[in-house]
Amino acid sequence: MANWIRSPRIQKLGLALAGFTEYIHPHRVQILGGSEINYLQILKPAAKKAALDGLSGLGICCIVITRGLEPPEGLLKLSIPVLGTSFQSSVSIARITVSRSCVTVWIGSWGQEGRTSSTIWSFAG
Repeated sequence: MANWIRSPRIQKLGLALAGFTEYIHPHRVQILGGSEINYLQILKPAAKKAALDGLSGLGICCIVITRGLEPPEGLLKLSIPVLGTSFQSSVSIARITVSRSCVTVWIGSWGQEGRTSSTIWSFAG
């Protein structure tokens, strides 16, 4: 997977899930927090699938799910790396540090066996 984090800024995905994707910056770490997850939960299954499928063509480098929330059904099927943390969105954003040479994220992730423990991940760029 050739997803590179090339921006030091962090972005939330709320408007993109609602269909407004014009201002999504694909090389930023994207946050999926409580508001976004709750929005997806109120959608009918077809609308939820469409909202998530709409993310796949945006070239998003990665998504961080906050507050220990589970990934919404269908998200892990997209070709977007999904990471998770127990921290709230505001704390997560503050703890994600991006520089020109690497990004360091203190989070956990989901793998074949489910959620893994929190750790520090560094990605050289």
